[in-house]
Amino acid sequence: MTSNTSLKVLFVGDEIAVRETFSALIHKRLGINCQFANDSQEALEMIKDDTPDVLIADTKTPVQDGLNLIHNVRKRYPEILIFCD
Repeated sequence: MTSNTSLKVLFVGDEIAVRETFSALIHKRLGINCQFANDSQEALEMIKDDTPDVLIADTKTPVQDGLNLIHNVRKRYPEILIFCD
């Protein structure tokens, strides 16, 4: 598949095995390197510093509920495409 290294993806989740598997899959299939946040608070800081094109979020993360993250991101950054589980 064609590489799209200009696409910025942020994956939010606290499970290392899930992050590593997702990262390998997305890199192999799409040629995209993902950024990772362990929790919603860390994700919001990262988004403020460098807004991603796509946010993939686990709804059950420590510190702040993932659903609150999604609500806040939709409100502040409507241009970000969001996927959640």
